[in-house]
Amino acid sequence: VPIIGDLYSRKELIAAMGYNSSIRSMGSASYPAIGGALAMVGWHYPFILPVIAVPIGFLVLFNLKTPEPENEVHIREHLNIVWKKLRNRQVVGLLVIGIIIFIMLFGSYMTCFPLLLGNSFGLSSLIIGLIMAGVSLIAAFTSSQLGKIIKLFSKRIILKISFILYALALSIIPLISQPWLFFIPVIIFGIAHGMNIPVIQALFAEAAPLKYRATFMSVSGMTFRVGQTLGPLLMGMVISIWGIGGAFYAGAVLSMAMFIIIFRL
Repeated sequence: VPIIGDLYSRKELIAAMGYNSSIRSMGSASYPAIGGALAMVGWHYPFILPVIAVPIGFLVLFNLKTPEPENEVHIREHLNIVWKKLRNRQVVGLLVIGIIIFIMLFGSYMTCFPLLLGNSFGLSSLIIGLIMAGVSLIAAFTSSQLGKIIKLFSKRIILKISFILYALALSIIPLISQPWLFFIPVIIFGIAHGMNIPVIQALFAEAAPLKYRATFMSVSGMTFRVGQTLGPLLMGMVISIWGIGGAFYAGAVLSMAMFIIIFRL
């Protein structure tokens, strides 16, 4: 992601981030099936997959040309400058949004949605996996179209639309009584996620000067992991008080909170 931020700018950056998010979503949707197929041959075969990264790594090492910062500074000075720039109002807002997104994603959706499908509807693991993969596929397609979407709407408008769609999808889930109707929130959630993450990453990359971009993006990734860690814990607490439906409504409230934050940036 930092390299993409170095190579592209403005609308091209959004499109590139969209393609990156699209490829990752396709990987997220396909790796369980690939891993399962390899495991059927032998339990140790899935662990061979990381070897594929070795030739790709050499290809990138010798062929990818990236711009380098002109002036090198001491690590302490570097971190002090980064810390000052991270205190920018827009950057802080993006970090908070990143945490909230992943609390919602890994709490309301990744943790509670499979529980609802299995416990309340008695769906098999295969069907649950296919439903969950649907979001990744929809997100992948949406991200691949961001180059066209950004020509119609500004980045802030795209974020606002995605937050509304997040809230709509999560609010619908507890109201559904027939399993086949889950395709509705899955499509809505996938579209929202496909638009949101690439734009957040692009805004963060644009806010970072070239020489500090890698550190900026590392901090961004750290906030995502914080949200990923807190999500299941917080939504588990919500379930203990308000039940499984409360977790989805809580996610919808968080989505609207992000919508409000955008107006403050």
